[in-house]
Amino acid sequence: MVDRREEQGNDLLYQYCSVFYGYHSSYLDYFEDLYKNILEIIQDPDKKHYDIETLMYFLTRKDKKSIIEDNILVTGWDGSFGTFFRY
Repeated sequence: MVDRREEQGNDLLYQYCSVFYGYHSSYLDYFEDLYKNILEIIQDPDKKHYDIETLMYFLTRKDKKSIIEDNILVTGWDGSFGTFFRY
């Protein structure tokens, strides 16, 4: 479902970081709907393997003109194993 390689013209999987992003308050309803859509998708047993980062990217493609991407360094500890990450 999230395989966009043909549309992208490359062999990469894109994601949005779920630990650091911001949006204007006028987008609150948009993000509430986005998370509701993600919840609907992952509640399907056949789609529970999808992750939030991939789904955030996939579901926002129709609104990509409103998204500003930037290279920002994020550091912190992984919630599953306590490993320190820098990305």
